[in-house]
Amino acid sequence: MLFPSCLGVKDNVAISTAWKCMRAWGYVHRKNNQDVYYDGHERQDLIQYCHAWAMRMIGYKQCLSDFTGEDEEIEMTPLLLENQKKLVMVTHDESTFYAHDEKVDMWLEEGESHIRKKGQGRSLMVSEFQCACHGCCR
Repeated sequence: MLFPSCLGVKDNVAISTAWKCMRAWGYVHRKNNQDVYYDGHERQDLIQYCHAWAMRMIGYKQCLSDFTGEDEEIEMTPLLLENQKKLVMVTHDESTFYAHDEKVDMWLEEGESHIRKKGQGRSLMVSEFQCACHGCCR
């Protein structure tokens, strides 16, 4: 849309033609790397905690229902001992979206860099609990 209006071209311009023009005009298409790096996943105490958690979950598996079928619509109830109760696994999923989330790749002139805002800006958190037998719990 921008090329036809600026250059006076009557038809649409192909993406490949736009890329060739941008390169001819001295622009470079590249990623603007300012990623956040989180470290610590290999800490020994965290590895031990994850291992213990996984073993606990494997122990709970015998008390959980299993779902089969094409759409996992068939519930297979567990065979429980007299002192056991049926368990239901409920998971939590959340995502946070920030106002200053930007595309990481952009057209920049040679030697130019894009300065991003310091803060992440306002955010919106989407959160939900999920259960295999009850679906999404809101």
